[in-house]
Amino acid sequence: MYGSLLGHPDTLLIAEHVWGDSFRIIRPGLLTGQALDMGDGDRDGLCDILTVPTDAVLQVWEATSPDSFPSRMVWDTQPYGYVKKARFCDLDRDGLPEIVTSGNHGGGFNVYENRGDNQYADVHFPRHEVDDDFGVGDFDGDSLTELVSGNIDGDIRVFECTGNDQYAQVCSLNYGPNEIESYSTAAAEHIDLDGRPGFINMRRVFNVPSDSGRVRIYEEPVHNQFVCVCSMDCRYALWSGRCVAAGDVDGDSVDEIAISDGFDVRLYKCVALHAWEQVWQWDHGTIPWIRFYDINQDGRNEMIISAESTYIWEDTSGLGTAEIPKPRPWVRSIAVEPTVSRRGWPAIFTGIPDGATVEVHNLAGRLVRTQLLPAGPSWTWSLRDQHADLVPDGTYFAVIRSKGKTVSLKLCLVK
Repeated sequence: MYGSLLGHPDTLLIAEHVWGDSFRIIRPGLLTGQALDMGDGDRDGLCDILTVPTDAVLQVWEATSPDSFPSRMVWDTQPYGYVKKARFCDLDRDGLPEIVTSGNHGGGFNVYENRGDNQYADVHFPRHEVDDDFGVGDFDGDSLTELVSGNIDGDIRVFECTGNDQYAQVCSLNYGPNEIESYSTAAAEHIDLDGRPGFINMRRVFNVPSDSGRVRIYEEPVHNQFVCVCSMDCRYALWSGRCVAAGDVDGDSVDEIAISDGFDVRLYKCVALHAWEQVWQWDHGTIPWIRFYDINQDGRNEMIISAESTYIWEDTSGLGTAEIPKPRPWVRSIAVEPTVSRRGWPAIFTGIPDGATVEVHNLAGRLVRTQLLPAGPSWTWSLRDQHADLVPDGTYFAVIRSKGKTVSLKLCLVK
């Protein structure tokens, strides 16, 4: 998991999964520009990161070995127009990911096909002005990849890969002059109970008591003809924090929808065919982006929110296909820092729910310390046992118990 610090766009932070829901921050140094995506773009087994040092330059940074972090710039280009978003995605399904960028001010899409080790070639893509984010997926079940985005005029356009390095527009939508500036679009695998994939679009609405936003969910009942199956109003942030994302947070194979309007983040769950209800909300001001990813590999996506810091949230309610969503079912993931502690360095646990009990065991399973936290969310362990004696070097496991849920974290103590 990676993130760039708000206010310090050239500082890249990488968080590594350590144990359970525990992550440690790795600082591999400074990379020029904000990180937008990562993956093995040229299929050489090394991690690549897409960065944008300016709105008009795109760079690829690559690791020097399989067990290292990207530290060398191996490719760069100056796309047509401004770069707002960029990601790796295999549009033509030939096993080689393309780099896709989108931007406003007439930037349109730029597509770069991988041609070998750290080599990318610009391929023709129908010119179309887009604004900000885009969604990629097979929205019609024909095994071809579609690319969808909107623009400042309120248009939504869907493009399809029709062959190797061949792309064509297959659908265009517009809902009139009042609904403009389609500023965020996201793809969903299974968005509701009919099993069909779809995409979500967020736009600005004029000529209302105050400028607001609207989120529309689209599906394709007829090949290459997309229709809106749900519309939800939201607030509108003038500058930043406007985005939508989708991912399955409770393991029921149906994607939930996250909406950030620049004021808060709201999570919506499908409760009936083409019907969604809000089940969670977090007020945190401007939110640059939201991602869903199963970081700890437990079969459920975590929701990653990058504000002035990067936050990881997971579902702790046990929601499933047969259960009714409960309001505010989530807690922030529990973590301990540092995971390798030295003498005189306390271990700081964060994200602990109110009323939780923390038990620290040694490697043999013996209880060395227990602590009740009636009002979380943090606890600092001074590395002393129940008798106030310093514990010896070794490996320890902290078990956090709260409302029938248990989380285990690993901590190593060295000299």
